[in-house]
Amino acid sequence: MTRKITITDNPNKFVLTVNGHQIAEVPSAKSLAEGSYDPVLYFDPAHFDSALFSKSDHSTHCPFKGDANYYDLTVDGKTYPNAAWYYENPMPAAAGIKGLLGFYPVVAVSPA
Repeated sequence: MTRKITITDNPNKFVLTVNGHQIAEVPSAKSLAEGSYDPVLYFDPAHFDSALFSKSDHSTHCPFKGDANYYDLTVDGKTYPNAAWYYENPMPAAAGIKGLLGFYPVVAVSPA
């Protein structure tokens, strides 16, 4: 069983916010399209304040991308469990997102 994964550069600038608080402005992203799912944006963690993130014990496995690790995100004193994920050692088809951050909808992503 296979699922087509396509990773492309997205040269647009983005602002990421949590509950109205800006956590980053990033110059670009990677877009991962997987099968019939909506594309997901992935961001370089260098553009974020690492103090906002704490490693979660949560992990998941995707047979097409590999094992995902998670971060809890704390913004303005409120913690959002498992709000961000990344693939430390992705499957070959997903190698282009290695170490990049994906976010659940608690993080709003808007064009800058």
